[in-house]
Amino acid sequence: MGPWTHSGNWGPTSGCATARWPRTCSSCPSAPGRSPGFEEVAFFHRPSRTLLLEDVLQSHGFHRGRPLVNGLIRVGGIAHPGGVPRDIRAITRRREARAWLEKVLSWDFGRVVMAHGPVVEDGARVLVERAFSWLRPS
Repeated sequence: MGPWTHSGNWGPTSGCATARWPRTCSSCPSAPGRSPGFEEVAFFHRPSRTLLLEDVLQSHGFHRGRPLVNGLIRVGGIAHPGGVPRDIRAITRRREARAWLEKVLSWDFGRVVMAHGPVVEDGARVLVERAFSWLRPS
């Protein structure tokens, strides 16, 4: 679990970062996975219009001379410009994830900062919408 992983006890006295930044940040725990303890949090910093994500969205470039690594990036669905890793997709509860995505897309972000990938300043919203298109009902 990453440093921003939600433990189920967010609130004004939990020590959550957003409890100390109520005027500048919003947070939204991700949909619970089928795996115990797998929940991540999306943060939105209003003044900079920045969406902060940890492992749920990744973007990796290919590496010259590293065919195994490149194959894993491709198969994992996390090649540039970015995507949701297939292992995370596999353990995601889709109904709850759709509600999470609705909340995230309600924020007026223009930049995405992800733990595993570049800062995206151009086309950030399009990237997020495309990366999570698998959540749309068929």
